[in-house]
Amino acid sequence: MFSIDGVTYDGVLVSSLRRSFAIRDGKNSGTAQSGKTIRDITGTYFAYELTIDASLLTPDEYDSLYEVLCEPVASHVVVFPYGQTTYQFEAEILEGSDDLILCEPDYNHWEELTITFQARKPNRVPV
Repeated sequence: MFSIDGVTYDGVLVSSLRRSFAIRDGKNSGTAQSGKTIRDITGTYFAYELTIDASLLTPDEYDSLYEVLCEPVASHVVVFPYGQTTYQFEAEILEGSDDLILCEPDYNHWEELTITFQARKPNRVPV
């Protein structure tokens, strides 16, 4: 269902995938004396919030995926569903979180890994 840096994670169950967008203005936006807003649109930025159901992952698989996601790099190339197909773009990981469900002496079970991806540059620009 998604891939990061060319690695497809088909075996990972996605419990939730939320898509959003933001139309951002540039430095020349503002309000005229008449009160009318003036937009200097730089473009539309896509964002995805992904929640992973880790129930089918081994602890090692989960830990490996977590390490990829929290790696301190500027961006990743990601592929997500978009419309009736998929869309590839360069995205920053803004944040992530998960919940510790079970803590044993030699095993920790984590669930509800949620990650927020945001495009690094506009996915759509004004024409």
